[in-house]
Amino acid sequence: MANKLFGVIYLTPKQIKLSIIDLKTLKLIENANGYFFQPTDDHYPQNASLISDKLKGFQRLLKDYGVKNYRLWGNQQSLDDVSARYLGVTNFCP
Repeated sequence: MANKLFGVIYLTPKQIKLSIIDLKTLKLIENANGYFFQPTDDHYPQNASLISDKLKGFQRLLKDYGVKNYRLWGNQQSLDDVSARYLGVTNFCP
């Protein structure tokens, strides 16, 4: 039986990350970190070009893995690895 993969792209003031999760086993298949930004009051406008480029790269990676279902979330707080796993497991289970 084929894997059912889900992608999570998470944008914080410090970075952008991609996680690809196998929903059948709840295992992390791929974890790609993006750029680390200099957070400022006008963070997102200053980094729009970098964010756009990274999103395009993430979309290519999702396509390479055959991921058709993915979501983008943004937050003003940083995301550590433990929180990222919790977010993936609790919000994306079938």
